[in-house]
Amino acid sequence: MITFFPTPYPDETLYSIIARYHIYSGNITYKHTITDLLGMRVWRAKWDMPSHIGVLLSRIPDIGLTTDDLIYNHTLYPYYSAFLPEEKRFIIKNQMIDSNGSGITRSLGTGRSDIKIEKLLCHCKHCMEEDIENFGESYWRRTHQIPGVFVCPEHQVPLMTSSKQLIEFNKHHFSTPNEDFFLNANTLHFEKEVLNQLLTYAVEVRWILNEREVDLEFKTLENYKALLKTNGYICSRNVNLRKWRKAFENFYSKELLELLSSAPKGSKEGWFDSIFRQGNSSIHPLRHILVIIILSGSLQEFFSGSIEAKKDLKTLPPFIEAKKDLKTPPPFGNGPWMCLNPAHSDYGKDVIKEIEIVECGRTKQPIGRFKCKCGFSYSRKGPDLVESDKFKIGKTIDFGPVWKEKLKQLIKQGNTMMDIAKELNVARSTIKRYATLMNLSYSWRGEQLEQTLISQKFSDKKPKKGGTNENIKQRREEWLNLLESDENVRYRLTVTQWLRKYDNEWLKKNKVKKGKRRERINWKKRDEQLLVEVKTIVENWDLFEHHRPKRITRNSISNKLKSPTVVKLMRGRIPLTQKYVDSICETIEQYHLRKLKWAVKEMSAYNDPLTQTKLLKKAGISGTSILPSHKRFINEVIINI
Repeated sequence: MITFFPTPYPDETLYSIIARYHIYSGNITYKHTITDLLGMRVWRAKWDMPSHIGVLLSRIPDIGLTTDDLIYNHTLYPYYSAFLPEEKRFIIKNQMIDSNGSGITRSLGTGRSDIKIEKLLCHCKHCMEEDIENFGESYWRRTHQIPGVFVCPEHQVPLMTSSKQLIEFNKHHFSTPNEDFFLNANTLHFEKEVLNQLLTYAVEVRWILNEREVDLEFKTLENYKALLKTNGYICSRNVNLRKWRKAFENFYSKELLELLSSAPKGSKEGWFDSIFRQGNSSIHPLRHILVIIILSGSLQEFFSGSIEAKKDLKTLPPFIEAKKDLKTPPPFGNGPWMCLNPAHSDYGKDVIKEIEIVECGRTKQPIGRFKCKCGFSYSRKGPDLVESDKFKIGKTIDFGPVWKEKLKQLIKQGNTMMDIAKELNVARSTIKRYATLMNLSYSWRGEQLEQTLISQKFSDKKPKKGGTNENIKQRREEWLNLLESDENVRYRLTVTQWLRKYDNEWLKKNKVKKGKRRERINWKKRDEQLLVEVKTIVENWDLFEHHRPKRITRNSISNKLKSPTVVKLMRGRIPLTQKYVDSICETIEQYHLRKLKWAVKEMSAYNDPLTQTKLLKKAGISGTSILPSHKRFINEVIINI
């Protein structure tokens, strides 16, 4: 039994409590910490629904904690269990107390969900500052870790997220929100409408987490149907999905639904239809909450059993109406901004009055472009999180005349290249190149003028990536040739997309006009050509097997054709090819028999003993899938040895 354990903070995750214990204990590795707390070394660091809670409580000192305290106040159990039937809640709760946690995700049903939200640790900058002021340290809050919560419900600002996903950490790692988190975190940015809707969701999540547990006898499905009927979405005992879908998509912005992976799908097997059917316990809580906000206004109203109609679905809930003027803070703060030209007298002073902000195409983070009156311009990726970020230069766009004049003076004074580089705050290679480009005479060695001028790094005439004159000419010819042919439809689409990006004006002028049809395909001739091509592939099948048998199927044959989709999609138009493909395709039994024959041949070549176990292993056949014909073949081989 250990001698101390941290007292949990309000809304702190169990993951965070253990992370703080690791720091206080002075343990070198996380496995030592796990051994201290659980008496084992193989426990996974789970931030949402941890297991072995009963074992943990039996090994820590008595500080007034119970299993219910930890489960209801320091895990995500209240969120995930809110819409589950009583028997499932009971099973999951016991799994968290006693089991190794392997069945929790299966019991929740979230493993089958198609919600794709990155598992990042999130925190609010203002919450962090308050924690440090009140407790001397910060911690991970449950509310911020809920899937879909991107806004702090307390301070109503976008959250900061860790630069790594949790799956990128070691499975035994316990991270803490320390200073490195500030330096490496990404701050989220949203449009006003999306921000308000995310805030509504975050407020509802906070309510469900702090409600201990909703009424076990509450019937979610029955209340859904009552609300749908009251709001006019049920006709003849069936849900009018078209009307309900239109209301849902009108209420939530398209950006929000894409962000939360909850846009309604056309298929009847999607969540949007099944949420109102019996056995909907595998629907993610996030989607339940989105539906309830529309039908009932809030979770509190919904679980109180109120079935009042919401007549105007475009009216935001009262909480959000009060926050209509909410704005995301500027990523680089309010101006003016700092000049970072070390050659200028205004260096370090806030003299830049306007900046240009663009979005990084890869990371979606803001990039600020700053230009001073001295001609020096630079950019950096935001947002600025700490005071020192204001002094950072991500990329120098232009050094400007003042910097170049200073370089000229320093070289004339006879300074060394290293001293000049240090004073102008650049690399020595930059000093070499600019001195050569400016035709300055210097005593230290550098690149020749010709080398510098052709250097891509300093060329002012970089061709657009992929869009050189030579490439454009080649692609035009390819496109015109492909237009006259019915082959390589997929490649023609690729070339068309390339031209649309780099030579759109030419493509518009030379595009085939609507209504002008190409000659119809001669399917009889195409069928004969395909038959020859397919037979050639089958006759040379061993070339595709890479030293191990590969099953002959319609897909494996068609994938090796010049036009793979013809055999897959045009079966009725190619009867000769279709008949041959059907005759040559292998059943599982035939394929396994061929693999066994191959295994016998391979093992005999190396004089390996032939037994049933070794033959099956070599052929890659499971003992449970072996058929009578396979057994007869193996017995014949062994008898004839």
